[in-house]
Amino acid sequence: MIVTVWNWAGARPLSIDVMDITNTRKKITDGSSAEQTSYGSLFRLFIPLAIQAASQSFTYPLVASIASHSDGGPLNLAGMAQAMTMMGLLGTLGAGLVTTGMVYGATKTGFARFKQVNWLFTVIVLAMMALLSIPSLAHLWFGRVLGLPASIEKPSYQAFVASLLLQILFYLRNPYQVCLYIHGATTLASLATISRIAGTILLVPLFIHVRLVGPIWAVMAQAVAVSFEVILSWYLARPYIHQLPRTVGASATRKEMFAFTLPLSAGAFFLNVAGVMISWAIVRTRNPEQMLEAYYLASGLAGPAAFAASRVQTVALMILPRLSNEWRLKVFVLLVGLLMGGLPLLFILPGMADMYYAAIQRCPPELMPLVRISAIGLLFHPLTMAVRGYLEGKAAYLKQPVSNLAGQAVYFVVLTCIALICIAFCIPGYLLPALAFFVANIAAILTMQLLIARRKDNHLEV
Repeated sequence: MIVTVWNWAGARPLSIDVMDITNTRKKITDGSSAEQTSYGSLFRLFIPLAIQAASQSFTYPLVASIASHSDGGPLNLAGMAQAMTMMGLLGTLGAGLVTTGMVYGATKTGFARFKQVNWLFTVIVLAMMALLSIPSLAHLWFGRVLGLPASIEKPSYQAFVASLLLQILFYLRNPYQVCLYIHGATTLASLATISRIAGTILLVPLFIHVRLVGPIWAVMAQAVAVSFEVILSWYLARPYIHQLPRTVGASATRKEMFAFTLPLSAGAFFLNVAGVMISWAIVRTRNPEQMLEAYYLASGLAGPAAFAASRVQTVALMILPRLSNEWRLKVFVLLVGLLMGGLPLLFILPGMADMYYAAIQRCPPELMPLVRISAIGLLFHPLTMAVRGYLEGKAAYLKQPVSNLAGQAVYFVVLTCIALICIAFCIPGYLLPALAFFVANIAAILTMQLLIARRKDNHLEV
């Protein structure tokens, strides 16, 4: 498929041959009609994506248990969550790098230049993180701007400083994962991610057993696990890097790649700032320590479930080229949202709650009722994320990036407004996120649906 992309750096249109993201898309779209796409085939497409997405997110609450096993307990978990949110926020500057690599890095020269651009973003992000690691600036952000109590501010700062190494590893992974995606070797890319997950599962009990606990050691355990993923990604990508063809004609410059990446990163920035806004709002409710603990314990499962549900975006991109009627896809999206929303509720049932929240996350018994209410409140978060993911996939298929960006901007603005309203009306902190996420996602869905509907030929193949 040839896509024309406006080059921000050189002020000229570029014609780019964009490869299919996965082999699965090809298998579905070759020689089959939309009506022949069954729910079974849709779920076979979705389940590997969901497992990968949820498993990556699930590693965070796992390593957070290392933090909660030290003095401070769940307060350290809340602190580490704040640090990871801040690390992710700054890391979104390079969120568009994978797409940039897939577009420009399909030749030897392009891949070499992409690696240089990736290093440039790495240095810039690390410089920003190092600046924020200065104690006075860190206190200004965590203590004054976010208003975190001292019991949470200290572990937040410790985990954030340690996360510099983790950030480097995430950026080091980019070129090798991109090369695997370019060649359609998504199974191998997932295998590298699975090595990270397996490493995390093995390291967490080991660190706890030898008493390497606390927020710093929690981040170190995550860094060791991610290093497994980086090394395996490098090893698996080596033969594919050698197979990259030589560049024919002019290749995109580093400046062009840099400028191409920035707008792609804007949407991820809005999503991460929204997470910071939720934390900012919760600490301004009554009993902020308890509220943050309850929310982060509940979102440790609801968050990965919502992220997994959003991967219907990829499914939509794979099958929309052959669909003349989307009703089956829409039903599938609703089923995914309800399924992902219900799974975290299993862990608030008697027995399961004792195993996960009490034993692993060391949740105090008096906090468990608030965690249960928070988990129930987040029931519809994966559902709205699934619908939103479907619309994001459809907008991308129709080449409407403005629709995606507008939806994300509306999401952030509405979420901020709802958070402020909740503070004004003294809504409990453990309910505030569920209400804000739900209303903001609905607003984003309506915005994107309106913008997509304005295109009269939205059922034509691209």
